[in-house]
Amino acid sequence: MKIRTYIVFIFLFINCQSQSNSKLLEVIINHNPILKNVIDKASTYKPQIIYTQINRDANNNPSFINHTYLLDSSNYFYCASLVKLPCSIFALEKINELNIRDLNKDSYMFTDNIYPCQTSCIKDTSSESGYPSLSHYIKKMLLVSDNFSYSRVYEFLNPKYIQKKLTHYGYPNARIIHRFDPACKGEANSMNPIRFFDTKMNLVYKQEADLKNQPFENPLGKIVLGEDVYNKKGKLISEKKDFTYSNYLPLANIHSILQRLLFQNHLSEKQKFNITQNDWQFLVKLVGMYPRETDYPRYNSKTFHDSFKKYFMYGNKVKQIDSDSLRVFNVIGYSYGFLVDVAYIVNYKTKTEFMLSSVLYTNSRNSFGSGSYEYESIGIPFLKELSTELYSFEQKRKKANLPDLTEFDLYKKKDDTTKLSKVIVNGIITVNGRPSAGNVIVKSINKHFSYYPEAISDKANGVFSLKLLAGEEYEMEFTVEDAPPQIIEIDTKKNKANDTVNVFVDFMSAHLDKIIKTKQDSLFLTMLRAYNKISLKKFADKYGSTKVEGLTYKVQIGAYKFIENFNYNSVAGMPIIIRETFDDYITRFTMGNYSTFNEANDLLKRLKEKNLKDAFIFAVYNKKRLYLNELLESEIIK
Repeated sequence: MKIRTYIVFIFLFINCQSQSNSKLLEVIINHNPILKNVIDKASTYKPQIIYTQINRDANNNPSFINHTYLLDSSNYFYCASLVKLPCSIFALEKINELNIRDLNKDSYMFTDNIYPCQTSCIKDTSSESGYPSLSHYIKKMLLVSDNFSYSRVYEFLNPKYIQKKLTHYGYPNARIIHRFDPACKGEANSMNPIRFFDTKMNLVYKQEADLKNQPFENPLGKIVLGEDVYNKKGKLISEKKDFTYSNYLPLANIHSILQRLLFQNHLSEKQKFNITQNDWQFLVKLVGMYPRETDYPRYNSKTFHDSFKKYFMYGNKVKQIDSDSLRVFNVIGYSYGFLVDVAYIVNYKTKTEFMLSSVLYTNSRNSFGSGSYEYESIGIPFLKELSTELYSFEQKRKKANLPDLTEFDLYKKKDDTTKLSKVIVNGIITVNGRPSAGNVIVKSINKHFSYYPEAISDKANGVFSLKLLAGEEYEMEFTVEDAPPQIIEIDTKKNKANDTVNVFVDFMSAHLDKIIKTKQDSLFLTMLRAYNKISLKKFADKYGSTKVEGLTYKVQIGAYKFIENFNYNSVAGMPIIIRETFDDYITRFTMGNYSTFNEANDLLKRLKEKNLKDAFIFAVYNKKRLYLNELLESEIIK
């Protein structure tokens, strides 16, 4: 046992300075034209490779033999999403270290903001509960490399805590020092306040804002890569980039972090991450999962297919991986032309296992800003070829003891989306009251997944039918010839399998729509004139503090037939937006629900400062929407 631990210890702290090249890797590379092409142009593509052979003793304890090629920690690469793995681990460690009753990875996590440009988050409609949590953020980070989730976890950790952890585990030169949110000038190093709640909305832990985070120095000093590129007219079209204060995670470090996590159960207590066995299984399962294997979030398989981030073995072209025996447990990086995959590849059936990590720089023009990188033509083919060559070699490599891979076989009960409960939506489309042919497209409102089933109604009777997954809210977009589209919301949260939902959609022809629109415009102008007759100042002076039972005030900030047209960025940092769709299929975006006019008027002034000139106040009395003049005319307020 001591020998096994010593071998693991040596590799986990392997010196990641320049290594001598493996003869084995050299032979494999020279026999493959795709690999050789990249290695022959090493000065351009800057490849680095770590290949780890795993051997087991009679008790299934692993030992490791490392083969490296062009490995050099001074050869900087931007690690991009690789940082999501250590941050996921450290977040679970921090929760365990806090050791607070009712605080766990599933607690509701509310991120607040102290500066206008910082991001707050108190809802997450992609989660089963509708609220954000560390576990859900980690799931999205590891499944589809979600940047928003990483930034919230980063704020919970704080770069000082992250650096402390990296140093503790033997990676003192690594740096994780920035979010992936848009730049927040002046407050970039300030950490948001965060609150955690239990399922009954009781506050269980509050982390105060940290305003004094100083950037850590980069161990490589100043790092400026690339060069400026000008077009024939002398205009700068792409440029060099300064990575001095960017994240830095050498390939040997992230390879070691993944290895330490995977083989946690074979390490001494001092070498283990401070996570529970449940945490371990949670993390390991996620790094090997496909996006379709989770219900929350539910991902669109057209975008998030099985090989979405499985560059080793599959490239990125395999929509559905049918193999039940082969799994790739990995994390990737993909940004600024840098392409990285760090993986543990296993075949439960053939008892094959090995680790492989590689990075290359698919930016032969050596300039940033144009987005012109060779991910598809150079990077991904290289990673696929490298992994399949080594997989073939490992399949034939003789071992004294075959591994028992039971601890990694976490997918025996696969989620089968074909067996999920479905409801039947039957409907009729008419134009001017008569049956009509039409198209139907369905999208998920809660963004659990982007869902695009389509149907066409029968021209003779206007009938259509669809099957939708139960437990979701949907937007159904209907289109017919010569009429604007209509959107109807369907809620199937309370429906059971094979329940039927009936939908009736009536369109107006362009001619009839024009007549009615003219009448509507006239009515709107009449209303607007009545509204404008009321001086907000006089109303505020006389009724600003008046409270009436059943009366509240709201501010409408927009009304759209297509909700995609609403720009949430225009009201960042303002109160929660409420979205309501009425019988006219117009979706109205409102804020506030105040008992006095003055409170609503203060919000209106703030919105006007943000250039929302069309925002206005309306009242709600006993659930009925009223304009200010109607409040006076009906003598609701006196």
